[in-house]
Amino acid sequence: MKKYLEKRSLWRGRMPFRRTTRNDRSASDPNRSLTLDVIPGSFAICRLGSEDALPVWVTQGAFFSVTRTPAELSAVCDVAAVPPGVKAEGPWLALAVRGPLDFNITGVLAGLATPLASAGISIFAVSTYDTDYVLVRRHDIDQAVRVLREAGHNISAAQRGGRGPSTHCTGWPLGGTVSPLG
Repeated sequence: MKKYLEKRSLWRGRMPFRRTTRNDRSASDPNRSLTLDVIPGSFAICRLGSEDALPVWVTQGAFFSVTRTPAELSAVCDVAAVPPGVKAEGPWLALAVRGPLDFNITGVLAGLATPLASAGISIFAVSTYDTDYVLVRRHDIDQAVRVLREAGHNISAAQRGGRGPSTHCTGWPLGGTVSPLG
């Protein structure tokens, strides 16, 4: 069964089991740490009908993500852009795994989600070609940062290397309490 699952691992190396390639690297390896950058702003996770057109307000902001399935149109967007009456959850804050990530790296989301889940922190994950984003509820950000640091990951307040949105978070003290963003 494991051999079958390894061959079926087409999810950008995001499955919790390992591929058998000589360049295989696991992000969930306890000796491997990830660097995450706080993305400035507050975000909402919205649900629209599967046949709905993409509203312009979804794309108003430096960071947004859209997924359409036969059952729904989901969007992550600036919480301030969401009009009244839209089914939405928020505010959420976003952490970006510093990338780009090699497609042979496995366990990136597992290495982040596992310690957060153990601490009772809910996440919403977004993956792109270059990297992964983990969104946590605003009221959970202090605990999430502490848990991720205890798991060996590095958290940075500002974007580096030209990845992600072209804005910077300047009001977040790295060593202490997270001040509200957005």
